[in-house]
Amino acid sequence: MIARKLISLCLLLWAGPVVAQDAVRQAFEQYSQKAFQEKVYLHSDRSFYVVGETLWFKLYVVDGTTHQPADLSKVAYLELLDASHTPVLQSKVSLEKGKGHGMLILPATLNSGRYHVRAYTNWMKNFSADLYYEKTLTIVNSFTKVPTQEKEAQLDLQFFPEGGHLVESLPGRVAFRGINENGFGSTFSGTIRNAADETVATFQSEHLAWGLLY
Repeated sequence: MIARKLISLCLLLWAGPVVAQDAVRQAFEQYSQKAFQEKVYLHSDRSFYVVGETLWFKLYVVDGTTHQPADLSKVAYLELLDASHTPVLQSKVSLEKGKGHGMLILPATLNSGRYHVRAYTNWMKNFSADLYYEKTLTIVNSFTKVPTQEKEAQLDLQFFPEGGHLVESLPGRVAFRGINENGFGSTFSGTIRNAADETVATFQSEHLAWGLLY
């Protein structure tokens, strides 16, 4: 009987540290899971682009402590930020064993300047955004808008007074027509002004660009 009690006591004394070790290990594992951090690295094919070109990239997600490939996240997010840090392009990248790749087509709507590529995972949102990966790129927009100047229509305006001549202070009729730069009759209208820049008559062409003033 005494021997059995001694054996039981020894078992209890041996099991106590084992249980305590298991509890400590479980607590450590839970802490490690909560404190686990990912880091993202990105490699682009270049650091200088012209709008219309394609930005090719590869992503690597690693354990923030061991720097070994991390398999926690299955999707990474990539953003192209302008000078004010506003996203102008966004992309989702599928991850397999901590690796992914993709591309961004740079539209002609982007202005010339320095841009930032930012990459992160959804898990990384649990921590500071300062841990997101960022890389600086230069993008040039070589397309310039050339203002178009409207060409003034060239009009040959011809007048034909009745009788062949105008006589001062005498009323008369004057036929007129307008010929455009291509040699065809053109619809038009106009005004006649005196020396004081006052409008004394208006006119408008009618059939086949001809008209008549009274």
